[in-house]
Amino acid sequence: AMFNPPLLLALAGAVSIRSFQPRVHASRIAPVMSSSMGDNLGKAFGDVVDFAVDTSTAAVRQVAAMKFVQSDGFWCPRDTAPESDILAEDFVFMGPAVGPLCKRDYLGTVNCFNVPAAFPDLRVNHSMFVQDPLFPDRFWSVLRVTGTHKAALSVGPSLPEIPPSGNKLAPGPQCVSVTFNKDNKITKYTAGYVVDNRETDFGDAGLSLAVLKAAGIPTPNRALIAVLALPFYFTPDTPKAVSHADDLPKPWASKGRSIGLRASDAWLGGTGGQPGGTQAMGSSVPAPAPAAQPSAPRSAPAPAQKQPPPPRSNATPQKPQAPPGTQRPQGA
Repeated sequence: AMFNPPLLLALAGAVSIRSFQPRVHASRIAPVMSSSMGDNLGKAFGDVVDFAVDTSTAAVRQVAAMKFVQSDGFWCPRDTAPESDILAEDFVFMGPAVGPLCKRDYLGTVNCFNVPAAFPDLRVNHSMFVQDPLFPDRFWSVLRVTGTHKAALSVGPSLPEIPPSGNKLAPGPQCVSVTFNKDNKITKYTAGYVVDNRETDFGDAGLSLAVLKAAGIPTPNRALIAVLALPFYFTPDTPKAVSHADDLPKPWASKGRSIGLRASDAWLGGTGGQPGGTQAMGSSVPAPAPAAQPSAPRSAPAPAQKQPPPPRSNATPQKPQAPPGTQRPQGA
């Protein structure tokens, strides 16, 4: 009765499984595991498994990513305080139909749109950011946006505003990611990727394409966007779809354009996050000085008219009067 093979096998299995469970330091637990964790488990059960980033670093980046999305400049007003600038100098933005954009082109482009003002009931909800399982410097979230186009939509100071349409803004869930460098500055931001294009009639239109669709503007496909964007590359203070190759970090330069204005010349009104100086809005060169009014054609000077001689008189000519306050000596 004491010999029960099934019971002994079950106990042996439980002991074996318990003995092979990896021992993890509680102080090193991060939201997700490193890409090497599977290899570690396969090589040596029972070894201490280290996670990609310690809890403090991951938590700091989660909060930083959340703050950035809540003031990205497109869906939400951007925090312009210098201490709030979390974008690295080699920052790039990537979207389904837009990008890569360098830091200045990104700031200039999002500032062309006044989405919060045009959609006064705008609601932006996003999930908590989670760490990428293969790239520990990258954090992901799902964004949902709703609103109503009740006011004029601006798409740049050089372009006409789009009058309110009353249409609802309700794109599908959009996936966003934020990538950090070792200094916890953001080096890459991806947004506008709709992860379920069957949920609403907006299809795969996210970010600016979703806004334009809600405003009643037909949304072109990606090939047509590349054509429609060409004039904007030569027009200051208008949204840019791709940055100039010379303005992009080296890893992204091959995806940049070779025509049009550089970022330093593309945002003359200060839209690109930098003072606009005294240059004219909508011009690629400094505003010229006002042209001088044309003068009347020159003609030969008229001959001086001779004054008629004074009439002769036998009276003694009068001597010149002395300056006021002076007296002439008698007999002078």
